[in-house]
Formats: sequence, structure tokens, C-alpha cells
Amino acid sequence: MAALSGKLSDFEMKTILQFIKTSGKNGVLKISSSNCTGEIHFKDQSIVSANDQEDNTGEVALFNLFRLKEGEFSFNPTDTVNKEAIDIPIDQAHSSLQEKLKEWEEITKEIPDLNLFVSLIADPEVKEVKINPEQWIIAAQVNDERTVRELSKVTSMSLLETAKIVHSLIVSGLAEVHEGFEEEEEEEVEQPPPENDGSGEQPATVTASKAKRTTRKKKKKGFFRR
Repeated sequence: MAALSGKLSDFEMKTILQFIKTSGKNGVLKISSSNCTGEIHFKDQSIVSANDQEDNTGEVALFNLFRLKEGEFSFNPTDTVNKEAIDIPIDQAHSSLQEKLKEWEEITKEIPDLNLFVSLIADPEVKEVKINPEQWIIAAQVNDERTVRELSKVTSMSLLETAKIVHSLIVSGLAEVHEGFEEEEEEEVEQPPPENDGSGEQPATVTASKAKRTTRKKKKKGFFRR
């Protein structure tokens, strides 16, 4: 049975870490949310291992778990922990990621969810802008049908790095994020038959034609869990 469990919406990660330190126990902190799940292993008052569902490990996985605001957690005391891959004292764990977490808060103002689709602006207001090699890599993979999360996978970049680059493209006026496309069908139009020209001759029979065109329209960006 877990010695400590609860909801991330009720406890900040900094508080959870303090509870674990105070307990003085080795163990595994399991975190689960709709967007990410993973484990953080503790031994001798330090974090010695971390992993998430996307096979990230170490500090990358640690950041992905620390940034979650919703979900559930449970700490299970045990001396059976993963092999030491990192060594971060509990006291320093949160502060060492503080800069990245602040950066993430700025990113989420433009990208509230990693499952938003990314599109390049067809006619940007900025006529001339320089982009770096990393931005080129992301821009080359944008096809209106990939989300921020999918861009991370296809480019083998971390979620933070991908979101940071997409954010920079948005701020530069070169890209936007949205919920995807919805199809819109224009109203059918029937062509009327030709009128009699007064010559006494019956006008040629014309088959009425109907025009239907399907267009795609971006859905507006909504509010999502992070």
C-alpha cells in the first residue's frame, strides 16, 4: 500500500518531494495523467532514476513529469529501485529544473496542449526572417496533420525542445497551432434552364448541374490540459 498518494492538482511537486525527503525512505514515485505517466526512483535522499511512457529517461523524463499539473501520484517505499542513472539530491531536484519549468509556462501561453496541430502561415506578415537549423528541421516536418507531440517523435527531439521551437515560430509569425480541420460544404447550386428567346423554337434541353465544394477550415484553439 502506498505511504503517500493524492492528486497533482492538490499537491505541488515541490511539496511531494519534501514529503518523501521527510519520510527518509527509499522508494518509487509513480505519476499518472492523461498526457504522461512515469516513475521517479529515490535512494538515500536522492533521485537516482526517472522514466516516462515515451521512453525518456533521466532529466528529460524528470522534466516531463515535473511539469504535470493534473493527474495522480503514489509513493511506494521499497529498497528495490532502478539502477542509478542520475544523482540529484531531493533538495536540488525542483530548483535545478526551475528555469525550464518557467520557460514551459511561457510556452503554454501559446501552446496550451501538445496535441494541437501545427500549420505554417501561408502568407506571413513578416516578409523576411532568419530561422536557425533546428527551426528548419521542425518546419520541414509540418504538414497540417502533425501535432506538437507528433513533431517531437518524428524529429527525435524532446517535447520541451520541440515545443520551444514551435513557440519561436509562432512568435515570429511563421506558424500557428489549432485543433485540426473541419470540413465545410458549400450550399448546392442548381443551374436554371435557358429561357425561350421568342423565336418560336423550343430551347435546347439543358441538364441542370449542381456544384458542391468541400473546403477545410481550421478549428479555433481551445483550452486543454497540459
